[in-house]
Amino acid sequence: MNLVLLNALFVGLTHAFGAAIIKYEDAVLSTTITLMIILTTWLFFLVWPYQGHENFNFLTLFGMILLGIGSYFYIIAENKNK
Repeated sequence: MNLVLLNALFVGLTHAFGAAIIKYEDAVLSTTITLMIILTTWLFFLVWPYQGHENFNFLTLFGMILLGIGSYFYIIAENKNK
């Protein structure tokens, strides 16, 4: 139950900070931060020793690399349009 409440708090903070970033910066930065949440969540559960622990998988690593490359090209493409 504590993890559920903590997760709800983090999701709320993520959306609040995302709205603040869009207000003061642009949506590309907000999207990039949101995509990086996926990577940090995966890394967290790789080192989490309790229930919910994630085992390392090369296909998941490949997907995370693709996520990073896609985010990079998304930022480059958006900057060229400015």
